[in-house]
Amino acid sequence: MAPDDAASMRTLGDLLRRGSAERVGPGVDHATIPEPLYGLLKFMVKTLEDGSSQVVMPATQELTTQQAAELLGVSRPHIIGLLDDGKIPFRLVGKHRRIPLREVIAFASEMALVQRSMLDQMAKEAFDSGMYDLDYSDIIKNGTRG
Repeated sequence: MAPDDAASMRTLGDLLRRGSAERVGPGVDHATIPEPLYGLLKFMVKTLEDGSSQVVMPATQELTTQQAAELLGVSRPHIIGLLDDGKIPFRLVGKHRRIPLREVIAFASEMALVQRSMLDQMAKEAFDSGMYDLDYSDIIKNGTRG
């Protein structure tokens, strides 16, 4: 982001954080911005202020297997395996797979819940087995158990 744009973004962010949801256009045009859109605008400006990039797509957008893989942070062959196993719905356009964005997002959310549940279970098992009661200072110092 150019320095002038960054300054403008900070100014806009400050206004959004303390202002009301009203837009004033050229002349005397006024419009109230609906709260969901206002919240989204505040979020987008904040992430841009933090230096993050954004992609805005309609939920009905369809992705290629490569785009879905990049979004999920996995390989394209892994995505194809998930599609072929029926874990993510898709449609064929000729010989090409097209995956609804909302399905990719739903899959990512489901996987995050599964991962969290597994981590919680691992932590519980470690706690129940007394692993949190062990003295790890020797391991940290020498790489061996005392």
